[in-house]
Amino acid sequence: MPRSRLKILIVGAGAVGGYFGAKLARAGHEVVFTARGENLRTLSERGLAVQSFEGDFVQARIRAIESASGQGPFALVLVCVKAYDTARAVEALGNELEPESAVVSLQNGVESEPTIERLLDLPPMLRAIAYVGAELVAPGVVRHVSGGTIVIGEPDDRRSERLERLERLLRDAAIDVVVPPSIQRAQWQKLAWNASFNLISALSGATIGGTLADPAARHLVEAAMREVECVAGAQGIAFDPDHVRRMLQHAERNLGFVRPSTLQDREKRKPLEHDALSGAVVRFGRRHGVPTPIHQTLDALARLVSARESE
Repeated sequence: MPRSRLKILIVGAGAVGGYFGAKLARAGHEVVFTARGENLRTLSERGLAVQSFEGDFVQARIRAIESASGQGPFALVLVCVKAYDTARAVEALGNELEPESAVVSLQNGVESEPTIERLLDLPPMLRAIAYVGAELVAPGVVRHVSGGTIVIGEPDDRRSERLERLERLLRDAAIDVVVPPSIQRAQWQKLAWNASFNLISALSGATIGGTLADPAARHLVEAAMREVECVAGAQGIAFDPDHVRRMLQHAERNLGFVRPSTLQDREKRKPLEHDALSGAVVRFGRRHGVPTPIHQTLDALARLVSARESE
């Protein structure tokens, strides 16, 4: 059992929410998932199955609901929906939080926390990033193929009591946790990865390895990452000089088989999360006078694909 059993809400029982929520439930916490459709029915009837390279397990003692309204209060809320679903997903949470509740976003991009803070009238939230290769392969079934780390920090990078509480909670649930020197830099480095690999993979249909195997596509990925690096630098967020090179080497050596989440979305005919990825790079670039022609192109193409899927 955990040091104290907490009531935890996972907003969005997809791959990321399903994987981390299952680990928190396995650690003995009362975990409630929001879900819809067949996923909701399967979670309610059979629980959540995780097919993991670290070992499979089924977490049957969970609860799945369509809306969190009237189900709180929750000590911890992990927001795991696609960025474009944020407003709809968190609108029912206002009355389900305690004064000391922690709301943490594990979403892609760098804009979710300000959005949630505004919608729920919250003080500055802890920042977090999820590094996990996972996919919802069937209702109630998450396949976990790589990673499993959550990176967390205060917006100003200080060590706070709430940061240390969350770090202990995650570690007690056997979740790898990193507290970096700069959470803003970590978020922009993750955006450099996602806005480049995710959208190029989704538009081409290639895995990470397939993308890097083609010299022209590899050059495109690197150039897209460099654009994000320039936009971050204009805000005073400096990457290490060899960070992009090391990211590409890591991808080649360890992640060639990975199918990014945005590619998974396209295969399932879902909207692409382009606005939180390349769209954000373009917006911040304009704000700081940094040209972003590659991400303007990726955002425009992904917007067309999403519009066709919604017809």
